[in-house]
Amino acid sequence: RHVPEDAQRNGRAYSHTMVRLIDDQLVRLWNTLDRHRLTENTLVIVTSDHGELLGDHGLWMKGPFHYEPLARVPFLAMGAGIAQGAEDDGLISLVDVAPACLSVAGVPCDADDMDGIDIASRQGAGHDTVVCETVLGWQGLICRSVIGERHKMTWYARRDFGELFDLAADPGEVHNLWNDVGSASIRADLLSALDDKLAAHGLSADDIVIRMTGCPNGCARPYLAEIGLVGKGPGRYNLYLGAAFDGSRLSKLYAADLEHDGIIAALDPIFAAY
Repeated sequence: RHVPEDAQRNGRAYSHTMVRLIDDQLVRLWNTLDRHRLTENTLVIVTSDHGELLGDHGLWMKGPFHYEPLARVPFLAMGAGIAQGAEDDGLISLVDVAPACLSVAGVPCDADDMDGIDIASRQGAGHDTVVCETVLGWQGLICRSVIGERHKMTWYARRDFGELFDLAADPGEVHNLWNDVGSASIRADLLSALDDKLAAHGLSADDIVIRMTGCPNGCARPYLAEIGLVGKGPGRYNLYLGAAFDGSRLSKLYAADLEHDGIIAALDPIFAAY
């Protein structure tokens, strides 16, 4: 829909003002830590679950399409052992936050149990590719993007089209190379990388939508998922089942106040029946 020019300017101004607000509060936070001599044993990470579209490609707010203003989010880290002003252009993902925090805290973890990599002890060594995913079953949209150092490919489930952009030559993402004959090998390599990542997590063949949130107010829309987990307290969740893949039916409470083992035990016979 058409957005008047003055509304576009206001929208961008509001967004930049909110970013400035967060910047100012980070300064206050760090000064407070410094004043209490806590900076040497405190790790502060600033990131986001998504960026913001401010009229880019005629789109506003947060998607669902994976253009760079939406997919490329800030990742700032402050703490002992991190050089002031240091920059790293390696590919990392939100799944890398947990391993990094555990590493800095000295908490051992099995790399096989984590989706991400320990970027804290591997500074300068990121991923070859990272994956960005949107699942909006009720709108009939499932898309996954695999992003490399130079190229980004977006695959749409049950569609015969997609997007392939050369981010170095086309940072504005206006020239889609999906059907370009000369880009066929690049697309094949990225599709293979996407298949490998999905297979590693057992997601290649099934379209089961699972949503999990620690927020009791239902952030992350767990009631639209076929399996939904809603936090009740530390390590305890309510289990919701039965939402329709297309969004025509919400899930219902199946079991309340479950710990990890209880969740697995509750789901095991359901998976067997499925």
